[in-house]
Amino acid sequence: MSWHHMIPRSRGGSNDKENKKRVALIFHRAWHHLFDNHTPEEVIYGLKSPSNQDYFIRNNKDKAKDWQVLFGKASIKKIIKIIKKEWSPQTSKKIENKK
Repeated sequence: MSWHHMIPRSRGGSNDKENKKRVALIFHRAWHHLFDNHTPEEVIYGLKSPSNQDYFIRNNKDKAKDWQVLFGKASIKKIIKIIKKEWSPQTSKKIENKK
């Protein structure tokens, strides 16, 4: 398990409990490999634009495994819901290793 800052500290996020949650290391690494230090809001904005989807993953074989780890074969609409529910500061749900 690892601490994930939903709003990265490098982007002005706090170290308060409302901004961090424990996640399985495999999910934490996958998130940062796919989205670097983008905020959940920025990721959602990017995913809503088809031209930006390629930037995150669609044509990047190096990131395909991490995409699969986090989202499986979910649609963009479902992925946005997952990000809002599990990766955004307004929630406090723990992300456990689902495997």
